[in-house]
Formats: sequence, structure tokens, C-alpha cells
Amino acid sequence: MILALRLLPFVPSGLVTFIAAIGKTSLLLFAAANSIGKIPAILIEGYSVYKVIHWTWEGKVIITVMACILLVVACKKVKTQLCNDAARERTYITNDKLHIKTDH
Repeated sequence: MILALRLLPFVPSGLVTFIAAIGKTSLLLFAAANSIGKIPAILIEGYSVYKVIHWTWEGKVIITVMACILLVVACKKVKTQLCNDAARERTYITNDKLHIKTDH
């Protein structure tokens, strides 16, 4: 199970370690499965870094995709923050009663 979880790219490392810690996994089995499971991720990361450093077309694609993802995440975060700020400005609580400010 540890090996299968390590092979999945979006499973947090801490979760895999936690599952192994609460289970009956020996240190040797955990170390072996953990090491083997991380090999594909290390190879992909190494390949990506090599392509970015040597500025090949694959590196340019990697940088462009990462920049687009970063831009989308940043825009969503800013939008959420602006919505939360606007909601805080329109509402307040006094004596356990919720008041909503209106524009009239």
C-alpha cells in the first residue's frame, strides 16, 4: 500500500508516513517501499529541471504551464480575498444579532 500511495503524484507525503506509522509496517518494508515509490517522481523532477535549465522547447512549455497554473491560483486567491473583505464590510454583529448594511 505504501508503494502504491507513493506512486500517486498528488498524495501528500505526510499522509503516507502517517498511514505507515499507525499500521503494522516494519521499518525495513517502509524504507524499501518509500524509496522505490519515490523514484518516478524524482526522475520526472530531474528531467523537468534539466529541460528548464537548458532552455529547450520542453523547458519553455514547462515554465509556461507552471506560470499559467500560478496565475490561475493567484487570481482565485485574490478574488476570494476580495469577496471575503466585501462580505465583512457589509455585515457586523451586535448583541448576538446579525446586521447587514445596505446601500439605501
